[in-house]
Amino acid sequence: MNYVALRLLGMSADEGPMTEIRGLIHKMGGATTVPTWGKVWLSVLGVYEWSGVNPVPPELWALPDWIPFHPGRWWVHVRAVATPISYLSSVKFVATPTPLTYALRQELYVEPYESINWGKQCNNINPLDVYSAHHPVFDALNVIIRAYESTPSLPFISSCLPIRKHGLNTVYNWIKREDENTGYQTIGPVSKAMNMVVRYHREGADSVAFKNHLGRVDDFFWLGRDGLMMMGTNGSQLWDTAFMAQAAIETGLADSPENKESVLSMLDWLDKCQIRENPKYYIEGYRHRTKGAWPFSTPEQNYTVSDCTAEGLKAVIGIQRLDYTPKAVSLERLRDAVDTLLSMQNKNGGFCSYELQRGSEKMEWLNAAEVFGTSGRQAVYLPMLMWLEGIVWIELMNRKHHGGLQLRGMYNQCFIRIETIYKD
Repeated sequence: MNYVALRLLGMSADEGPMTEIRGLIHKMGGATTVPTWGKVWLSVLGVYEWSGVNPVPPELWALPDWIPFHPGRWWVHVRAVATPISYLSSVKFVATPTPLTYALRQELYVEPYESINWGKQCNNINPLDVYSAHHPVFDALNVIIRAYESTPSLPFISSCLPIRKHGLNTVYNWIKREDENTGYQTIGPVSKAMNMVVRYHREGADSVAFKNHLGRVDDFFWLGRDGLMMMGTNGSQLWDTAFMAQAAIETGLADSPENKESVLSMLDWLDKCQIRENPKYYIEGYRHRTKGAWPFSTPEQNYTVSDCTAEGLKAVIGIQRLDYTPKAVSLERLRDAVDTLLSMQNKNGGFCSYELQRGSEKMEWLNAAEVFGTSGRQAVYLPMLMWLEGIVWIELMNRKHHGGLQLRGMYNQCFIRIETIYKD
């Protein structure tokens, strides 16, 4: 994915370290062994075939939500990424080919592109990338689903019957709700990039939805001394402010005359950052309550994590106890925050991250992301360049460069470094 991103950004196949990187790719078996998310993005670009990606049938989203494995019961990050993947893989979206498309087809593989048996590549993942291997149940289900996808002529079974159209429309409506709930940022850059491509396919480059997506791309970029980087969210504004406020209070710095203006500014931000209502599509979007919560970044992004609400609440209480500060956040709003925190306690006594556990831990058997573990219940952020790849691709189609990049929050960044690290 580093190699493809560099080629998209204009580096030639033999410039700088590209020959060495390409040699490493070939030594590792070529791009046929890239993990699932990589297979998806390469398919979107047209340098991999959708028949080499395990399908995610949109019909799942059209099932009744009382079914134990309904997508509404999946953990939020899994749900947010699987939804656009389902759409893109079902319509088999491929970008308009360019000379670079055909060049990459020759550069990324150890055998001629035309001779690759793509059906055998679905579960072909390089062992170096397998953090969480597929469960046998998942592989068995994929055999059945691939058979379903390849039999368009069987009545009542065919993926070409109206049930597929209904499933795609259902998936698309989920994506629209997520976009509108989050100001076109979604929960993070992975799902945002995918949602953006979906809206481009469905509504076109001139649509309001696609332009709204483009307008929020820079929110995830951070320009630092090491170059252009990407964050796992649109910043960490609340998280940073809450801890700075608590530190100022506990050290006594908040009482110093020269710091009072800063403390009042922090309270003003905490006041504005509290999420006042539940999401627009609260029920239909399968979201947990957010009324009274604090986010990790901004209220517009509209997701809370239990510890973010807790730290925001603690910071507000601490500042509003000072003798020179107003009671900007009312008692009623503080109670809303407590109510949200209490609503995030699972039956086992532990507190969830974004939302309560909604299904059995056996859903982990359906974990399709080889580079993550326990994807149905918790998150592991990794600095994966594939997060950037989709945004780079769609931006290259519409802009020649990024303008107005600003310094963003410096917490929980995903550093993008073009390095080749390999040990025999």
